[in-house]
Amino acid sequence: MEKYVFYVNGSATKVFAKSELSKSSVQQLKQEGYKKYQLEFDTDSKQEAIKKLNENSQDNLDSLSQFSGSYLF
Repeated sequence: MEKYVFYVNGSATKVFAKSELSKSSVQQLKQEGYKKYQLEFDTDSKQEAIKKLNENSQDNLDSLSQFSGSYLF
């Protein structure tokens, strides 16, 4: 298994195996305006990491919707 990390810049997201990132590549990403996303996933592939991120995001949206749905004005 490999640990995958995400870097986000607006609506653009880049996925990297953590072991592939050097300090200079992280600096380059930051210069391009990317910020490291707080979640990391241990998976067998980049596609699985993306799937886990999407599932996590959907779970968060569902929870927020349930919470805010009960507070109608």
